[in-house]
Amino acid sequence: MKRSTRYALLAGCLALWPAFGKTPRSPLGVYADLGIKETTARFNQNLSGDPCAPVNDTKVTRTETYFVCLYQHLLENDAVSGIAFWGDWAHLNPNPPGSSGDYDWSLVDDLFTQVADWNGKHAGYAPKTVQLVATPGFNSPDWLKTQLFSCNFLFEPGGIAPPPGTACGKVTFSGFIEGGRDLSTDAPIAEDLPLPSYGPGIGSV
Repeated sequence: MKRSTRYALLAGCLALWPAFGKTPRSPLGVYADLGIKETTARFNQNLSGDPCAPVNDTKVTRTETYFVCLYQHLLENDAVSGIAFWGDWAHLNPNPPGSSGDYDWSLVDDLFTQVADWNGKHAGYAPKTVQLVATPGFNSPDWLKTQLFSCNFLFEPGGIAPPPGTACGKVTFSGFIEGGRDLSTDAPIAEDLPLPSYGPGIGSV
């Protein structure tokens, strides 16, 4: 296709775009990042200066209550246009689909409830919105990782290989920020990372 033809087609699509009556939605302004893993660690540390930490005799005793308090605090900030919620797959889907307690949307439901409540009480302001980011990788649930054979034998002398004809699907990393650090010793935490699959023969022995 000639360059002039491509430009003509592009110009035609742009000219027709208003006729569809819709424009792409995109977040505007500054969004507050809130991750499940990091926020839970903050709750456990009980940091001074935390607006939702225990004050006097009033104690936040449940993690979910702590999250709700943070949602409210962030939404009241005029500089915040919304909340970007980083939900670990391991938290959102703690058990295999179809089993008891397979999904946990409580923190997500609370977030949408608080945003809707704030918008309802501030009709004259620009509505605040939510960005949802589900993170796999190191944040994959244990029920998935336990189904995968380790590829560590490829890198460790004397490592145990999976049964013949079986593909390996995860590798253990240690010392990387993705794995996190132990809060009491500051030692790096070893984490399994599920690997992408490019075919049934990859990683098989």
